[in-house]
Amino acid sequence: PWCDSPDFLTGFSVFYLDAEGKNAVEVTSVRPHKNLCIIRLQGVDSIEAARPLIGKTAYIDRREANLPPGHFFLQDLLGARVVDADNREEYGRVEEVTHPGRHDVWRVVGEKGEHLFPAVAPFLDSLDLEEGVALVRPIEGMFEPQPAAEHPGRATPKRRKHGKEGKRP
Repeated sequence: PWCDSPDFLTGFSVFYLDAEGKNAVEVTSVRPHKNLCIIRLQGVDSIEAARPLIGKTAYIDRREANLPPGHFFLQDLLGARVVDADNREEYGRVEEVTHPGRHDVWRVVGEKGEHLFPAVAPFLDSLDLEEGVALVRPIEGMFEPQPAAEHPGRATPKRRKHGKEGKRP
């Protein structure tokens, strides 16, 4: 599931099989199982009936979501301005949120290029999604332009000298 916890999905009685919310299907049961959910849908009582749903995305109606205080939908973060909490310099806008590890990482795109911002307490001062602004406290160099590699997607290897005369030992 694309949520903090599979438990979140247990509060819904309807899922939608299209992003527009036109193809509603009633949920008869939802049971978290490890990092997944076991879901039974009305009218889907056999593997043959379930086969057309393999690989499909199920959507919720966000108006039915009861988010705890301090939680939000990631899509509401997209497009937010990323601004320095101290000097009010704008670094760009949040274009993507990834989860490579324990914390979210924002891809921020602005005039100085594209930067990855770890959205953790030491760097994130405050977040106002109604205003679409994230105030940050970056470390030095975090939003500085990075030198371009010779090959996109691949770092340029650095040549090292070995030994005193540049020869391998």
